[in-house]
Amino acid sequence: DKGIHPFKIFLEQFVSPLVWILIFALFVSIFLQEYIDAILIGIIIILNAILGFVQEFRAEKSIEALQKMASLKAKVLRNGKEIKIDSKILTPENAHLIRKEKFGILLQGRVSSWTKDIVNEYKKNFPKSEILFSAWNTDDVSGINCEVIQSEKPPLTYPHVSNINFQIIGVQEGLRRMNSRIILKCRSDMFIHNKNIFNIFNNDCSPEKIMTPNVGSLPVDYRISDHCLLGTKKVLDEFWNKIPLYDGSYPIAPETYFTKNYVINIKKDNHPWEEIMNKYFYIIDFHLDFQIEWEKMATRKSYAEFMMKS
Repeated sequence: DKGIHPFKIFLEQFVSPLVWILIFALFVSIFLQEYIDAILIGIIIILNAILGFVQEFRAEKSIEALQKMASLKAKVLRNGKEIKIDSKILTPENAHLIRKEKFGILLQGRVSSWTKDIVNEYKKNFPKSEILFSAWNTDDVSGINCEVIQSEKPPLTYPHVSNINFQIIGVQEGLRRMNSRIILKCRSDMFIHNKNIFNIFNNDCSPEKIMTPNVGSLPVDYRISDHCLLGTKKVLDEFWNKIPLYDGSYPIAPETYFTKNYVINIKKDNHPWEEIMNKYFYIIDFHLDFQIEWEKMATRKSYAEFMMKS
């Protein structure tokens, strides 16, 4: 039964080994006709029960008051719009309206001539997914049909010029805003056409690994493609949020910088790369599995001719 039951609370004050010892001592004193001792022990038992009851009853009343003040809210979709309602009015019949985003897509990078179409395709192919575009505050994001965040673009590094910090900052800001359990981090100038890409991850990839395409991933030099990374939010947070910014003092490929930091500094794994690459990453085909179409490659005549022949 719901509510506070004073009598039950009072009886619970006698459910204690110490109280049982005192009650046993009370009966022994009565049996030995030590009535003064028996009275004193009885007074101690009663006072202990009263004090315990008062404290616990007040605590229960306080908890009840707090529960009334803090009515839980649930996000639901009504007529296509998200609203907040008191969770108490949810029933088995309308519980399906609770908004749950299991999958999410994080696009990161500059606004390209392809970005709007990429977002629109993702909205069509993954209608129940959380989609966020992490762009720069210098970008014109008008017409982008998803949630957008804009960050301050970091300067290029020197003397070794690299966009490593662009990815670190852009992805970190995006992940900070996302709540999905499984997230696809991808470029803003790259289509991933496979509608079943999340199913491939669920069915074939361990939740402790990151799924990535084979183009750009090599069994040497800690090189894992940064074109797109698909994993649980927990793993992607671990991969991206503990990367120090690159200072440009030495030459290194972005793919190697990210992966080496993750494996050596975070996972503390110093085994040879060719032995552990598949321990942390699940590598599948760039074209057949991800079905990637990349603006940079598609605009090259040689690549277009290659795709026509394949």
